[in-house]
Amino acid sequence: MQQTGKLIVALFAGMAGFVSGVSAASAQDVATPSGYQFFVTPYLWLASVHATTLTPLEHEPQVNSNVSTIDLLSHLDGAPFMGSFEVRYGSLGFLADAIHLPVSTKITTQQDARRSSSEVKRPRWPEKGNISTPMELAIQNQVDRFTLAIDAIDRIPSLQVRGAHAREALLNEQLDCRNYAYEHGIDKPEIVDWRWPL
Repeated sequence: MQQTGKLIVALFAGMAGFVSGVSAASAQDVATPSGYQFFVTPYLWLASVHATTLTPLEHEPQVNSNVSTIDLLSHLDGAPFMGSFEVRYGSLGFLADAIHLPVSTKITTQQDARRSSSEVKRPRWPEKGNISTPMELAIQNQVDRFTLAIDAIDRIPSLQVRGAHAREALLNEQLDCRNYAYEHGIDKPEIVDWRWPL
């Protein structure tokens, strides 16, 4: 009830300020007045906020804010001011627009409402033991020695028929490396200990 009273007072104050600023239109003098002239024009602008804020957080990459005009007016912490200021000196002028809207931070978004619940549960993801070894990553990225040899067999026309058995053996070796890594969590010893034969 108290917030509704604040809302009504704010609306009437805004309307009174708007009506007091309204005056009959008049033409400007042809001659430019000398000296400084100051003008203040208050206005009333009712708007709502609909915004999406991107965050660097993985669990919440964006936060949506939807605040209606009534929510803004009912959460005012002080006297709002919206208006323009103009200073003229002869034919030169400076115009500034100002909006002062003291709103409390008690307005919550959907994300805030979810976080403020009494039970905050973090999902627990069971570990499935699928950690990739260096050889598995090389096979996935197709930069391992087996893939390179298979690629050479496929690209050289004279090896396509003669190298079919070697190609099959290389594919089987890839599968053996993957299966061993899955079962033991590390690469095969002959892969880890392999050195260039120089």
